[in-house]
Amino acid sequence: MEPEYEPLIGSPVDAAPESTAHLNVSPYISTGGVFLARGVATDVWLVDTPNIYDCKYVFKTVRLTLDTLKENCNPKGPRRVEQLWEDFIAAFKLKVQQWKILDHSHVVRLFGTMNSLGLCVEFCVNGTAPEYLETHSHGSSRLRKGMILDVLLGLEYIHSRTPPIVHGCLCMVRALSNHAY
Repeated sequence: MEPEYEPLIGSPVDAAPESTAHLNVSPYISTGGVFLARGVATDVWLVDTPNIYDCKYVFKTVRLTLDTLKENCNPKGPRRVEQLWEDFIAAFKLKVQQWKILDHSHVVRLFGTMNSLGLCVEFCVNGTAPEYLETHSHGSSRLRKGMILDVLLGLEYIHSRTPPIVHGCLCMVRALSNHAY
């Protein structure tokens, strides 16, 4: 069963990019929450209030809206912007449904969703693989082998699902670390 999340009272940190001001994230980010990253289509916030599992999590929000799609897209095919939006939302919801049932120590946990395009995801305290290796250079070969094994164990798990989970590009900056090696 999907956990229910109540909005957290507070506001986003002042250091957040101005382009995030239009997002309605403030009800989900507690005072002291930290803006972590801006991706191609998402913003990532560390929420400093533990969730129902008593651990920190990140709130990922997709910046794309129907209005921005209308402003920036001029489809040349028979599908209209509204149909592209509906297809995007359906694909997003399908991926969320696939992700929320995964339960493996080498797959980042999805705790739940907030609003239609917001995700509450496990916070990996050691950051990305390159960040971890940069601060733990001793035994680098052993660390790299351990990380590669962890990635392979996670891949084996998602590929063994019925049907297998289709994932995006794998690279070390997308490998997150929560383990000590």
